[in-house]
Amino acid sequence: MKLLKYLKKKVLLTTKLKNKVNYLLIVLLCTFSVSYAQKEVITFNGIVRNDSIVLQDINIVNKTSKVGTSSNAKGEFIMYASFGDSIQFTSISYKTKTIAISLNHIKNKQIIVFLEPDLNELDEIAIEQKVRLDFGKVSLPKGAVFEKDQLDLKSAPNARKLTDPTYGNSGLNFFSIIGMLTDKIFEKSRERKKEAKKMKTLQQNFPETILEKYGNDFFTNNLNINKNDVHLFIDFCTDNGLKNYYLSDEFTIKNFMVIQSKKFLEIKKE
Repeated sequence: MKLLKYLKKKVLLTTKLKNKVNYLLIVLLCTFSVSYAQKEVITFNGIVRNDSIVLQDINIVNKTSKVGTSSNAKGEFIMYASFGDSIQFTSISYKTKTIAISLNHIKNKQIIVFLEPDLNELDEIAIEQKVRLDFGKVSLPKGAVFEKDQLDLKSAPNARKLTDPTYGNSGLNFFSIIGMLTDKIFEKSRERKKEAKKMKTLQQNFPETILEKYGNDFFTNNLNINKNDVHLFIDFCTDNGLKNYYLSDEFTIKNFMVIQSKKFLEIKKE
């Protein structure tokens, strides 16, 4: 009888121990899965939009890995990232936006980003200041005579007619001065838009400019790029954010290309 109780108790303890072991295994497996998902580099297919409009030539940089790219004519792009990486989207015409890669991104392997336009405040001008003439402080020329219709007590006399020599003539007046100031403001706004368009064109043509500036010898002798692969290497650099350096100094540009050349040559070996 005692032996039977002992055996039952031993079986019960063994079952509890197995349950604890299974529970620990499940916890360790989940922890390993999350840790692996966090460190694994995933290839994401993405698209950049403004409402229903797809956005081309948006600069996209993984701030964690320092690798960049840009969106194509359909607003599409490919980005390599891991869990927690910060992805930044920049453009001259749209507000900068930064997102963090989440587990949901990793699950779907897709990034969809909506950017807001960066409105130019000079496009709309509102003149809010009110102008008021204090007739109590207006000085009249000596010997000025009011006309009969100006003696109507219901309305103030036309003091400007008596004091402003340009009244009724083709000379400058208050409204023409406001008009000239407004024209100046709009002119500056047009100049800013023209400059922004010029900078965008400069950025767009930057890869071709680099090739013309440095020549094939720089790529073959300094970066060990095969002569037949120079244009392919330029495309590789462009996909990795070369256009973001269009305003950078020569040292920064060459340093970027040295780093990219090492990656490019590694891929060519595979």
